[in-house]
Amino acid sequence: PVQAQEDKFVQEIRDHLEHDDTLLFLLPNLHAGDRIYVYMEGDSGNLDPFIAITDDQLDL
Repeated sequence: PVQAQEDKFVQEIRDHLEHDDTLLFLLPNLHAGDRIYVYMEGDSGNLDPFIAITDDQLDL
């Protein structure tokens, strides 16, 4: 038998960072078992990519 898969939700966020910029994205509707995929690409040759994922206990 074939089982239907759960509906999947995809949200793509695109942005551009300048020197010393920081972006913070809050994802309040994540649940245990959800997956997120993060991709960062430098296009100027002088980017040291850094991505952090944390829970809401961190005081930002």
